[in-house]
Formats: sequence, C-alpha cells, structure tokens
Amino acid sequence: MSQTDKESLVALEHLMEEFFTHSTSNGRKHDIETQLNSFSSQRDCWKLCVYFLTHTSSQYVSMYSLSTIESVINRQWVALEWEHRVQLKSALYNYLMEQGPTAPHFLRNKLAKLIVDIARLDWPHFFPEFLTNIIQLLQSNDGQLLGLVMLHITSEEFMSSRPDLSSYRKDELTKLLQQNIPQIFQILCTILQNLGIKPRHAATATPPPSPT
Repeated sequence: MSQTDKESLVALEHLMEEFFTHSTSNGRKHDIETQLNSFSSQRDCWKLCVYFLTHTSSQYVSMYSLSTIESVINRQWVALEWEHRVQLKSALYNYLMEQGPTAPHFLRNKLAKLIVDIARLDWPHFFPEFLTNIIQLLQSNDGQLLGLVMLHITSEEFMSSRPDLSSYRKDELTKLLQQNIPQIFQILCTILQNLGIKPRHAATATPPPSPT
C-alpha cells in the first residue's frame, strides 16, 4: 500500500481514539461520525478497510473496518466485480486464520460472521469451499475452536428469518446444510468423545498449599 494509505490509517486511529475519549464533546463526536460515514459511503472503501484491519493494533479501528465491510457485503456484494469479491473473501478468511485464535472474541466472532454473510449469498455456487473449510477446521487440533465458532454462526445465520434473502434462497440453504448434517454430527461426536478421554490434569494435580 502507499504512503497515503499509511497516513489514512494514522488519521483514522487518531479519530477513533478521540471519539472514545471521555472529554470529547458531543459536537465533536458528531463531526467525527460525519467523517466516518462519508468514508464508508465511498466506492471501494473496503480496500482501505482491509488494509486498516491488517495493519492496526487499535480494536476501535478493527471494529470500524469490519462494520464498514459488513455494510459492503450486505448492500453492494452482488454489484462488486468478481475479482473484488474473491479478493475480499480471501482477505477476510486469511485474516481469520492468522488472527482468529488470539483475537478478542468480539473481533473473532464479527470476522467469522462476515464470512458466513458472504456464504449466505454465494455458497455453494461461488463459494464452494465454505463448508469444506469449516469441516477441515473441526477436524484439526489447532483450528477446532474456530471451526466450532464458524459452525455455530452458520447455523444461526442460515436459519435466520431476516428478509434480505428470497424464500427460494433460504430453502436452498436449509436443504444444502441438511445434506451435510450427518457428517457434521459425526465430527461433533468425535470431538466430544476426545474431550471425554483427555486426561484431566487440572482435577488431578496437587493443589497449592493453603496460606497459614
């Protein structure tokens, strides 16, 4: 990215810090909101948001970036060029794989939900690897928690009654998900069985001496 992008990130970090500072007046907060809304309404703002997300240490900036990307997915996804859809989808998934295990829960869950939001629109026709990725995560030791998070959000969002999808698409998602339930159920049973046979170190360890 360019020097301008770096400068934009620094400016955004300063704005977000100022907005959430207790001493900032309501009038100034309104001005900041106006600036943020103006940016989020720009075409291709998601590109900068991906840069912000992957280069900031500010949780405020991360949440703003994810919220802006969420708006793009919900309102502009079909209108995006194909390569841009692939680029954004890959960026979100790669970031989830890299940062998800250590990210704060609210950021991890928000990021996972955006990927599920894309799947509600694209799976399986334009996002065939979506459920396969979740199953692979469930079957791996390192990615199991992320897989469970993704599966939980998927079950909630695919069955949602929100009016943003046609009844045909909702039925399609339900039927496609039901086709994979036996495999998913078997994997979940295996996870539970493995949890049951793991040694319970915490329960058998010698407790520390009581203070006297």
